[in-house]
Amino acid sequence: MKKSRYTDTQIVNILKQNQAGESTANLCREYDMSQATFYKWRSKYGDADVNRDLCINRNNHHKPLFTHLAIF
Repeated sequence: MKKSRYTDTQIVNILKQNQAGESTANLCREYDMSQATFYKWRSKYGDADVNRDLCINRNNHHKPLFTHLAIF
């Protein structure tokens, strides 16, 4: 799988700029990406609080590693 040029935090900041009123075309030109990429990010991350959701997803990623441990 190809590594993304942008981190999750950078993507969130780009989406927030768009929500603040910056046009999609200007953002795509500024960050050198296609509009298809922008809309794919927007559909993936949605309108939810992305920072909170990313933290939850990262924390849940490690939970299955510790499910076999028991405290006696």
